[in-house]
Amino acid sequence: MCKKLSLVVFDMDGVLVECSSSWEYLHRRIGSLGYVRSRGYLEQFRRRLITYEEWVKLDLEAMIKFRNGCLSRDEIVSILNEVKIKNEARLVVNYLRNLGVKLAIVSGGLEILARRVAHELGIDIVYANRLIFDSNGCLVPKVPKGVDTVNPINKGVIIKELCSKLQIPLSKVMYIGDSEWDLSAFKVVKYPVLVRDDLRRSIMLHNLIIVSNLRYVIDIIKRICYEGKLPSYLTHGK
Repeated sequence: MCKKLSLVVFDMDGVLVECSSSWEYLHRRIGSLGYVRSRGYLEQFRRRLITYEEWVKLDLEAMIKFRNGCLSRDEIVSILNEVKIKNEARLVVNYLRNLGVKLAIVSGGLEILARRVAHELGIDIVYANRLIFDSNGCLVPKVPKGVDTVNPINKGVIIKELCSKLQIPLSKVMYIGDSEWDLSAFKVVKYPVLVRDDLRRSIMLHNLIIVSNLRYVIDIIKRICYEGKLPSYLTHGK
């Protein structure tokens, strides 16, 4: 048991799996990546010209277009099954499970992949973007409501709600992410961990813990659990 740490929440894309974006991976395999990039949906969302729900809908419509009106669930599952789980993710998750720490995934990625990753790693709680299919198994460009949709800029809200549900104080929570999309999550937990040493100047938080590889999180957890504290700013694994 670790008295200082009760819950570790993982981003998925780029942290637990080798691809940096499950959305981008799916687009690339389908052939629609250039199409959505040329239309600037990402930049429109960044500039708040469209909502996250509108962005997702536009992405899904593009995927369906490149499959002549029907992108099947079976094809999506097959493509996402190509995405590999990082070896260091298995090491870190196994270590945490042995400590008795609760584990969760909060990801703006695709739930189909998140569920497989969670099943293989033994993570019980998953929040990710769920896709909807019609009676023929074809993808529908419709966005579900509530916890089935994870807006990456609102991850902090989801983590707060999860902690309230589990009755775990945020002072005993670690969030592990790899990009600026994780900022809202980093801000609400006591132990924010960035697995991207090259982003140290992009995400300025006084208590940010930076590691160059996920495997170094084990050393960080040992310090939290057995020494009881960390420096206010820490770069590890250079």
